[in-house]
Formats: sequence, C-alpha cells, structure tokens
Amino acid sequence: MLIVLLALMALVAMAGSLWRGHASWAEVFGPLAIAYFPAWYWLYLPWKVRRLYAQQRSLHQPFSVEIETAGLQFRTENGSGLLPWGNLYRWRESGKVFVLYQSDLLFSLIPKRCFESGAAQDEFRTTLARQVGPVDKPRARP
Repeated sequence: MLIVLLALMALVAMAGSLWRGHASWAEVFGPLAIAYFPAWYWLYLPWKVRRLYAQQRSLHQPFSVEIETAGLQFRTENGSGLLPWGNLYRWRESGKVFVLYQSDLLFSLIPKRCFESGAAQDEFRTTLARQVGPVDKPRARP
C-alpha cells in the first residue's frame, strides 16, 4: 500500500513538472519505475497465472491422493505416481490449501475442500509434520 501511495505522489509531482514544462528524465523515469511493481503484482502476475492455469489442462482434471508409508500416491484418469516423503523439503498451509514443496518452483496443491472432515485435515497435517517437518511459516508480506 505504501508503494502505491508513493507512486501516486510521484505521479502527481511528475504531472506538475510536465505541466510547468520543467520535467527531467529523472522525474519521469522514477515514478514509472515505482508504478511498475504494483502493476506487475496486481495486474500482470494474476493475468499470467490465470493464463498458465488455462493452458495446463492436467490441472483441470480430478485427482485423488492417498497417504502411504512411502509417500503420497496421486491418481488421475491418465495415470498415477508416488511422491516419496523424502522428495518434500517443506510444506505450508493456508485457509484453503496445503502446499507441498519439492523445490521453490515445484510444488503440489491439495485443496482442503477435498478432505472429508476437519479431523482428516488434522491427521494430514500431523502426518506432514512427522514425515516432512514442522510447517514452514509464510513470510509476512511487506
């Protein structure tokens, strides 16, 4: 929110300089650079994520997950695969999903709505803590 406020103030100052005919490149470039980050975060990134989701048809198919001693068994209509516990290095949880990380860029999402009950979610959370380690607390957003 602070970045947006600063960008708006800089844009107003730039508009004033342009209006008076005294604008320099620094006065034009600075506000545009500041405005880039909110535009990227709130406009470009959501658009890109929606586009990637639409392209990845396998994400639209139903799947099932079973907890096994060796790991998580994923099944879809096209096949199945085992995600060994040792391949997970961290996990997180939000109000709607469990996020299981194999790397910073490769992860699996398990929606909480797929669990039969809150007790099943608690059991899954306990299993993750035992097999992978304690929950990785999300960093606070600036």
